[in-house]
Parts: sequence; structure tokens; C-alpha cells
Amino acid sequence: MSKPFYKGRLSINKEKSSPYWMVTFQGPDGKMRRRSTKVPVNGGEFEGDRITAKLAERLAYQRGVQIACAEAEEYQAHNNVSVRTWCDGYVMRKAALVSEDTARNARTAYKHFYAYLGTRADAPL
Repeated sequence: MSKPFYKGRLSINKEKSSPYWMVTFQGPDGKMRRRSTKVPVNGGEFEGDRITAKLAERLAYQRGVQIACAEAEEYQAHNNVSVRTWCDGYVMRKAALVSEDTARNARTAYKHFYAYLGTRADAPL
């Protein structure tokens, strides 16, 4: 599986209600997303270094690309997992937190769910 890269539109902008640069980009599902870069708009202290406002803007753009790539990678990872594999993993993670009877009931419920889905249970999530 190749590492995804961001190839869509991406912009950074200031928002009155936030001291940080915001990034706006098109997510892998086609919807527009808006996230905070956690880079201060006016510069100052950032990750242990003093930065200028101009450097903060460049760092915010780089951080925005990283955020967009991370979401694309997560989306791609979910598209490579089948419904059955994801559900089985979910039941295994939850089994550690619930009683054995509850875990057994969940496994039975998912077995019926897989029967309902048929071949679609092995389709990508």
C-alpha cells in the first residue's frame, strides 16, 4: 500500500475566535474539512522555539498538509479493511472490557449480521 499524499485544494486562514491558524481542505470523501494547526497566528512560542509571524504562517501550511495527508491515510486504511475484519477486531477489543457472556452474545450477533450481509461482509469498509 503506497503512502497517500494530498493532491486537493488546501488553504490556511485566520479565525477571530482562535489564536491558531486554521487549515481548510477537501477530505478524501470529497467533503470540505476545517482543522486547527495549533500554530499561533502571531508567532511567539511554538514547540519550544520562538517563531516570527511569517515563519508561523509557513509552518501552519506545512502542518495543514500533514493533517490532510494523515486523514487521507486513515481513510485509505479503512478502505482496505473488510467489514468482517473490522467487526471481528472491534469485538475482540470490547471482549476485554465486558463479561464473557456479553462478548459471546456480541459474537453471535455479528455472526447473524455477516449472514445478512452475505458476500458484502468481505467488502471494504
